[in-house]
Amino acid sequence: MTALSRLVRRRVEIGLALASLIGTVGLLEVLARIYYAATYRPVLQVLAEHSPRPPKGQKVVLGDILRPSPDPKIVFEMKPNLDVQFVGVPLVTNAQGWRERELAEPKGARTVRIIGIGDSFMFGWGVPEADRYMNVLERALNQGATDVRFETATFAVPGYNLPMEVEVLKRYGLATAPDLIIYGYFDNDYCLPNFVAARKSLWSAESFLRLYLSGGINEWRGLLISRDSVISEAEADFEARYCVEGNTQPEYRDLVGKAHYHAALSELARIGRSLGIPVVFLRHLPCDRFDGGPIPEGIVEVDPSPDYGRYLQAHGYANLSSSDLVRGPLDPHPSRLGHQLIGALMHRELTHRGIVQAILDARRK
Repeated sequence: MTALSRLVRRRVEIGLALASLIGTVGLLEVLARIYYAATYRPVLQVLAEHSPRPPKGQKVVLGDILRPSPDPKIVFEMKPNLDVQFVGVPLVTNAQGWRERELAEPKGARTVRIIGIGDSFMFGWGVPEADRYMNVLERALNQGATDVRFETATFAVPGYNLPMEVEVLKRYGLATAPDLIIYGYFDNDYCLPNFVAARKSLWSAESFLRLYLSGGINEWRGLLISRDSVISEAEADFEARYCVEGNTQPEYRDLVGKAHYHAALSELARIGRSLGIPVVFLRHLPCDRFDGGPIPEGIVEVDPSPDYGRYLQAHGYANLSSSDLVRGPLDPHPSRLGHQLIGALMHRELTHRGIVQAILDARRK
């Protein structure tokens, strides 16, 4: 056999191997799409199937503590009367399903009630309830208070965005007669949570096989897997899949995108003006994806993050860095120290900027 014939034969063998590989990958891709079509379930179906309340003290995952909400604009909520272990710490919910004490209604004559609306950051992901920044703020406000008692109430659930949070405020929060509303902002507040994603088209150009291999094909599976951190995704993929109105199911489209975010923020401002109470926009951590845009009139922006370094040095934490304020390199949720710092700086801001005094003055009228 000549060298030329050997070279031709080698090239034919390589071509046949490549063709076989391409055919195998193509077949696996087809099978992946067929499997996806057969196993896809909407997140609300998954939550409904996971409806029983877990036993006291049980270690649970996110899917164990959530259930469908009766309000389609809230989508999901936490189960009431939980007493479990979640992300390594105790999780107790009240009769309405909030990680909060039972609130007296009507509130006491001496009570100044501050309510917070937010997501997993305000909820206190991986942090005991007493260590959350809203609880830190409550204790700081009550130090030295004589004629009033400050009380915080946290209406926050992992995965909520601002349109959902405003619906929570209207459905649950306003009934508690708040004197101040705090909105805890994070830069995905115009997106759906990554486990509430649109059903993918079987004719999509993206590879279902690649998504299966990367674990991102059925987001709801993350609800049923024990994770103590968040799911990390490429910035472009996250933006396209969860933050664009046209890429989501019709029933969620008024909850997604920057236009609906700003509409919800404007509604929040109107609620504050109509009640005659302050509304605070809290930037509790530096955010990169979305800056929130212009703040409507009637909302006070509080951003303690520029003072984090000075606070750490002043309180004996000079050797710590900003990475110590979060739970881990892949988990941006505040650590216990992060919550302590946010609560302390928020107390300083609310006091120094006259917001607390304005609330007290309004009560005396």
